Amino acid sequence: MKKLLRNRDFILILSLVFGLLFGQGAQWVRPLILPVLALVMTLSTMLISSRMFRSPSALIIPCVLGIVMNYLVLSGMILIIASLLISDEALWTGFVVLASVPAAVAVAYKMPPYMM
Repeated sequence: MKKLLRNRDFILILSLVFGLLFGQGAQWVRPLILPVLALVMTLSTMLISSRMFRSPSALIIPCVLGIVMNYLVLSGMILIIASLLISDEALWTGFVVLASVPAAVAVAYKMPPYMM
């Protein structure tokens, strides 16, 4: 049973079945749905193992550095380079949107080629 619960395909099918059978239960945890979904999507794209959570204090500095690098350094570089190279207002707006969600670029980059 333990091996079965570690199989991600089984967990996906089990969650779909539970969602269809007990869908009204989501009303009780409605405020938690979006944050938990964001956490799961973030962790699944970063290929983080569950062993890393045994020492949560060791994760604080890498998490803060990752946020700073994504939202300050990467966004700043995108905006600086785009301001130097782009003169079209619509294209500039697209780069501003891209800079506001830099983590989405990393998610799209890690997708397998057959999904793009």
